[in-house]
Amino acid sequence: NIGILDLKPGLPEIKSLSSLISKKHPSGVTLYSTQNFKSLHTKNEFTTIASTNEVIVLNHKNPANDMIVKTRNRTMNACFNEDSGILYTCGPGGVESYDTKTKVYATQTIFTPIDQIFFDTKNRVWLTSNSYGVFLLESGIIRHVKNTNGMIIYDVVNHEENSFYIGTNKGLYKINTLNLEGTKVNDIRENHIYSLNALSDGRKLIGTDYGLVLLGQNKMNGSLKCVPLFKRFTMGTKSFLAEQDTIEVNRNNNDLNTGIMIPCHHKGNFRIIYKLIGYDKNFNSSFDNRITYKKLPYGRYTLEVKILESDSDIIVGKKSLFIIIHRHWTETWIFRILLFFIGLGIFILIYSHNIRKLKQRNQKKLEMDQMIANQKLVALQHQLNPHFVFNVLNSIQSFIMKKDTLGANYYLNRFSRLMRHVLESSRHLYIPLKLEIDILKTYLELERLRYGDKLNYEVIYDDGMDMTREIPSMVIQPFVENAIKHGVKKIDYPGYINVIFNMTGNLLKVSVLDNGPGIKKPSESTPGDLLSPYKSRGLEITKERLDAFSALGYCKLSFNIDDNKGELPFDKGTCVTILIEYL
Repeated sequence: NIGILDLKPGLPEIKSLSSLISKKHPSGVTLYSTQNFKSLHTKNEFTTIASTNEVIVLNHKNPANDMIVKTRNRTMNACFNEDSGILYTCGPGGVESYDTKTKVYATQTIFTPIDQIFFDTKNRVWLTSNSYGVFLLESGIIRHVKNTNGMIIYDVVNHEENSFYIGTNKGLYKINTLNLEGTKVNDIRENHIYSLNALSDGRKLIGTDYGLVLLGQNKMNGSLKCVPLFKRFTMGTKSFLAEQDTIEVNRNNNDLNTGIMIPCHHKGNFRIIYKLIGYDKNFNSSFDNRITYKKLPYGRYTLEVKILESDSDIIVGKKSLFIIIHRHWTETWIFRILLFFIGLGIFILIYSHNIRKLKQRNQKKLEMDQMIANQKLVALQHQLNPHFVFNVLNSIQSFIMKKDTLGANYYLNRFSRLMRHVLESSRHLYIPLKLEIDILKTYLELERLRYGDKLNYEVIYDDGMDMTREIPSMVIQPFVENAIKHGVKKIDYPGYINVIFNMTGNLLKVSVLDNGPGIKKPSESTPGDLLSPYKSRGLEITKERLDAFSALGYCKLSFNIDDNKGELPFDKGTCVTILIEYL
């Protein structure tokens, strides 16, 4: 499609052909162009140029006799027999012949698509057709060449007396023009032969997938020279030329991938072995003529490739390539030392931070323990206030004055027992549930001594409850005392107090209920009530203690005070609910 270049110095320009446009190239070469050239053949003194719808025959001796022949069908190739004056053309519609002397087309002889047409040394016409093979056209008779069916024919070279060569997709074939038989040439291994050229010294220059091959020169000084060639050599995203001896890449391009070409064009089978020195211990075999390595570490390597004869394992060629993969910056000693010191610094910072947090936590715990101890002392004072002790001692004195020795001894024993329990519990943050219940029973029993039949009580719990389970010390007694002070004391009918323990899973629920007047509304408070009944100083102290115990993390404590809603068979009263959730 680009035209014709006249490369012979002194050759006259072809000006006699009106269909050709002559242009001067800046280099001085004459350029002739037309719409679409398909083929060009020169034989003796004639050059045949085929285009889509016409054929030009140039007469080098007598340019005045140049011819332009319009073809009847689409033309792909043409050749001219100067002896008979017959012009043969071929294309998708088959083969046609045109008598240039009589200017008459002969009858079409073959309708199969023909790609190439040429003469042999005996001026016989040969045809090639993709998938159908090679044909001989002689005296109007078509004869097929054996062993050529089903192949794609790329090129033809004709320079021997009784044979010619064709390049196909199945290799190089030699066609015997005497017995009309094709034979594969095993001197060349490549299958796709795209172009053929015969050199003056008898060698053949062949174009293949792997480049140009010279057939007929495989041995030098009596020994085989077959150096393997690298094809599309890549390291990661980088490509390299096959001729390079040394390759350097960074750590990110450490995937090696290359094909191997075997330029051994004589008979015989070969195999490839390879070894990456510095990585492999032994040679590996390549069955698909490829070498692949993934994620090579940094370092220096030598890729050694050898070609062996399959039968004898004789080395017929080898090639070495030096490969350098540089360290990633994260793998350098400077980075590692820097990383070590950064890690050490981070460790020191974290360690120092943890030490500070530990000191702060210990200090906070110490302050919390001190606060709990102080609150325990206040609660102890609240429990054993002088008024309570005075009342108990007065009651015991009344027994003595009545000479009720048994009653005095009994209540004196109960009072001493309460003192022991309270003092014992004050030394511990947590006490068993059984001890807490004993303290409550003893306390209520002594209070009954004071109030008589006006105070009735009951401590209720499930017999199957784990009595060894620990609870914060002295947290329930203040609520019981409040129930007596603000509930039973202020009524003129028999008073009742129930303390109910109920354990569900990890939640202990303690209810303190009375049948007193209940919680006073602000409108019902008397001028003398500075605080509502259930916001006494004792309850404030108890709330602070509950919050302090919750902060220690063993259990979470909370309480709620509300009017009695049917917990007891009385019309009114107060219900205090203490919740202890074990964490």
